[in-house]
Amino acid sequence: CSCSCFLVSCSCCCCCLRMVSTVTSIVTGVCFLFSFVLGVAAIASSSWVVREFEGVSQYGLFHQCEQILYGGSRQTECRTAIISVEWGLSGFLMIVALAFLLSSVLSAGYSLQRRNFLKKSKWQAFIAAIILSISAIVFPVGFRYEPIGGDAYKLPDDTNIGISYILFIASLVFVFIGELFAMGVVCPEE
Repeated sequence: CSCSCFLVSCSCCCCCLRMVSTVTSIVTGVCFLFSFVLGVAAIASSSWVVREFEGVSQYGLFHQCEQILYGGSRQTECRTAIISVEWGLSGFLMIVALAFLLSSVLSAGYSLQRRNFLKKSKWQAFIAAIILSISAIVFPVGFRYEPIGGDAYKLPDDTNIGISYILFIASLVFVFIGELFAMGVVCPEE
């Protein structure tokens, strides 16, 4: 097979198919890696929900921080706390999904040597995407608990979504983009 695939149709050139296969593995792995990194950053931060009432309070899945004005200066106090069962469940689901994503990144990398590992990577990321989606549905139910003080899926007026939740949603988007490449929807091989 000659490598003049830019002059002829890619469907008949095995060289181009190999190149597309390599590009697909790389793009898939990079998308899954971005998703993993964004997920770790989101879960590690306490800025899932930010409330501005008598100071600034940031609530994360496993810890919360409060900025209080004391003697003219701002002091930040952080403590470990799970605000609700729903947030604890969301955090647990995210950790499980991140484990699947990490194995998916490793499988996508190994698929450069053994092509059949991309299929494993695809299914591992698919499971991670389902788990992350369930986590995204469960998390807002926790808005109804103190100290947030809202209703399920509805935050109070003085409360906003923080950067961690946005990172989490971006993580979910990158999983789905990687899945599109892994399934051959965006860059078909044949």
